[in-house]
Amino acid sequence: SQHHTMRFSTSLVQLSVLLLLGAHVSPLATASRSLDVTRSLLSSRGSVDVVTRLDHDRSSYTQGFLFGAAGSESSSPDAEVFYESAGGYGASDIRVSEVTSGSVLRRTALPSNVFAEGLSDAPGDPNRLLQLTWQAKLVYNRQRSTFELDDTIALVGGREGWGLTHDTSMFILSNGSEHLSFRDPDSFEETRSIVVRRSNGNVVRRLNELEYTHDGHVLCNVWTTNEIVRVDLSTGQVSDTYDMSALTAEARSAYANAEVLNGIAFDPATKRLWITGKHWPYVFQVLLENVNHNDPSAQVPSSSSSSSNS
Repeated sequence: SQHHTMRFSTSLVQLSVLLLLGAHVSPLATASRSLDVTRSLLSSRGSVDVVTRLDHDRSSYTQGFLFGAAGSESSSPDAEVFYESAGGYGASDIRVSEVTSGSVLRRTALPSNVFAEGLSDAPGDPNRLLQLTWQAKLVYNRQRSTFELDDTIALVGGREGWGLTHDTSMFILSNGSEHLSFRDPDSFEETRSIVVRRSNGNVVRRLNELEYTHDGHVLCNVWTTNEIVRVDLSTGQVSDTYDMSALTAEARSAYANAEVLNGIAFDPATKRLWITGKHWPYVFQVLLENVNHNDPSAQVPSSSSSSSNS
């Protein structure tokens, strides 16, 4: 019992010391620790693993990024390809490039007074590509095989065009705010919208590039950050947040003019996922927790890449 009494007394002394120290901790430090704890509780950080890296045309100011399976491109019928919308006044275009080499196979320039933005094929019609513009309030409806314009659609009910993807029946558009707008596939009129929020209720603004992952969720790049958030389309709730800072750092170490993260492409058949950015020399094939991390097909490299860049 004496041993237990001594241990109890020691505990009392330790408790007194802790209370005494606590009385001298500044309110700012206490608040900072509390904020750190809150952040850890409210942020679900999903793991990111790189499968391989591929070459990317670093002249591209990437705005929209889309995967095309082998046979989708007539000029390279056996090759998997990426379709890409590149931005910038006087530099905007739509292009297609080989996944394995990064070589640009074809491109079509936009008018010099138009700034290109997001890109998506159409729900139920993979032969149709829609390309957003930033502030021109125009949507270009193109043939995938030639990039020829079928028509131009007025962007109504949105302040700007940023990112574009689609689920099984609707286009989904971002405009740089916390809203995602669902659009009719024929008229492109808004049918509904959701507000994207984190688990603490805070809205997520500056949503940019979008990619639907065929599981009721969309991946959203948060502009000027290294974050990609995974959003439940039925609620607008962020279920996972992915930190891509290591990819950004690698891109910038290889090319000093590489800018922010902005490019997500997904292959629903194999669950492969690719990430790139504005003026990045690489496209990274990645595995994301809760998206494709445990899928065997997604872990197969697209190709081993070379070190050359166009």
